[in-house]
Parts: sequence; C-alpha cells; structure tokens
Amino acid sequence: MIRHDKFTLIMIVAALLVIGLITFKTLQDELSERDQSARVQGLDLARLLSSMPWQQLVNSTDSKSFQQVIDVGQNHPDFAYGLIVDNQGTRLSEVTAPGIITPEGALPRVPADWLGQRELADSQRSMTYLETHAPLFDGQGQRGFVRLGYIKPSFHLDLQQIPTMAMVSLPIFLLIPLFYFFLRRELLPLKALTQRIETFSEETLHQSVELKPNSQLSDFIQQFNSFMTLAEGRMQELDNQQDEMMVTGRLLAYQNNKVESILKALPEAILVVDQGGQITYANDRSLDFVDGEETDFKDKQPAEWCNSEELIQLLKNSHSKNQVIQLKADAFKSSHLSSDQIFEVRNYPLFSPREEHEILGQLVVVRD
Repeated sequence: MIRHDKFTLIMIVAALLVIGLITFKTLQDELSERDQSARVQGLDLARLLSSMPWQQLVNSTDSKSFQQVIDVGQNHPDFAYGLIVDNQGTRLSEVTAPGIITPEGALPRVPADWLGQRELADSQRSMTYLETHAPLFDGQGQRGFVRLGYIKPSFHLDLQQIPTMAMVSLPIFLLIPLFYFFLRRELLPLKALTQRIETFSEETLHQSVELKPNSQLSDFIQQFNSFMTLAEGRMQELDNQQDEMMVTGRLLAYQNNKVESILKALPEAILVVDQGGQITYANDRSLDFVDGEETDFKDKQPAEWCNSEELIQLLKNSHSKNQVIQLKADAFKSSHLSSDQIFEVRNYPLFSPREEHEILGQLVVVRD
C-alpha cells in the first residue's frame, strides 16, 4: 500500500511539473511575441509619422493630425504614449493611454541615432517602456522627433489566461488515471515476479518458478523463466556436490583417523619424510629417538636428532631403493635409549597417486 501511494504521489508531482513547464513556456512565448510585436509596430508607425510633414502633425485642425494617425495606425494592447517634441524636448502634441504618465527622455543629437529604440524605466509605477523615436522634417530641415512608447510586457499570469491554462491542465490530469491503469496492467507480471523472488528461499528451492508471459513483457518473462530453470538446476547440482563432498570428507577423516590409530599402535617407529628429508609425520614410538615433543621432532633437520651419516643420506635421498641398515643407540641423539640397543631401519618410497613414477617422499620404519 505504501508503494502504491508513493507511486501515485510521484505521478501527481510529475503531472504538476509538466503543467508548470507548459505554463512557463506558454507565458514565455507570449511574452516574447508581445515584445517583438511592440518593437515592429512602433518602428513601422514611427517611420510613417517621420514621412509626414511637420506642420501636418502639429496642426490639430488637420484631418490627418497626429491624434488621428495614432488612433488609426496602432492597435497594440501595450501602447502607452505618443509624443511630438521639438529639438529642445518641448511637447507639441501628446497622446497617452489611460493612467500613463509620459516619462522624460533625452533626445538623440547624432543623426545616426535619430531613428532607434530604447527602454525607459518608470520608477513610480515599477514598469519599463519600450520607446521608438524618429526625426520629423519640414522644408527647412529637421524640426523635432516623434516618440512612441509601449509598456514592456512582464512575466506574470493574468486572470484572462487562467481559463486557457485550465484547459491545458485538465487533459494532463485526466491522463494520469489512464496512464496509471495501463501501467499497472503491464506491470502485473513484474509484480508477481517480485513477490516470487521475495519468497524464494531454501524451503522453496526445489519448487518450479514460472510466470505466464503477457503482451510486451512476454520475451522478458520467457527469458526469466529459462534463467530461473537453469539457476534452480545449477543450485540443485551444487547442493548434491556439497552433500557428496561432505560425505567424502567425513569418510576421509574416518579413514585418516583409523590409519593414524593403527600407526600409533605399532611397536615400530614410523616416519614419513618428504623429498628434502624433512619429517612430516611421526608416530608415538618415534618420540623415543629424540628429546622433546612431536612438534619439535617434526621441525628438526635429520642432523639435529641423528648422528649417523648413513641414516642422514638415506632420509635425504628419497629416490633410493629399498634399503636396510642397522644402527646402534648412539646413532640417535636421545636419552631414552640404552647403549646396548640395535635398530634396523628400512625405507619405502611413496609414489604419487596420479603419477606412478613420481616419488613424493618415503616411509621409514625403525624396528628395535
């Protein structure tokens, strides 16, 4: 339930973001269009007035006076004011929209700047005017300027735009439940898949995992079913191998303990020597030939516990054939032996179970 509520909330937030982006883009495009329209109309109207005679514009009794030209020549909703001024800035004729106070502005002095556009700020009303100015002439030359101002559109949402935004927002909100319905319908197999994976454990390891394909998800579901079948087979195989290894390990441990018990019970001393002459195993009877514990005996070199050069060579030469040598008690560095004891030493090569001709060491038997 929490997941569903979270998903629904995400969809609502996403829809609101889309509506916000559409509204922002719509207002931005409208703002840019109004600004461009004011610039084009202002420039065209200024050129028209600049081509008319000076006296015709300043004479209010003329049928084509400045007032009439403004009324006929412009229909822009952002129009703010129109002025006819002489070169000193004195206002000779003026047309303004309701509530507009015409801002003051310096007149261009350089002929190259006579025709142009600029922005004038009105600090009292916190707005900006986009003004177009052009020179006016008579038979004697340049006499003044015409100034046409438009309110520069700002970024805001008018009450008249709310119905339009509502018409855009309504289809988007209506698409949310429709999209949610189709999405839930397509995700039903994945939902079942998720629930199956969550309940997949050792108790259900041997059960078959299979989902029925549905529409566009059929390929994925079929591949997943094949993968799960292979995974189950592999896991079953690993379980069998693990069981076999456990049984084998226990059997080897039992056999090793059994062999070791037999070797310990023998009256002879049994030594297992590697190829370098190092003792890797010694039964309890072997401890009579060295002073110390078994671990010390195994870690010592032959020369440390044996005085016989013949025995030392026998231990180091693992490739020597079966030999039999006899040694007295003084051949060993041990206080446990009596001087009148004589020992027989025999060696037997130990071959690798994989390579019949590879010798891994030798078995040395010392008999009293």
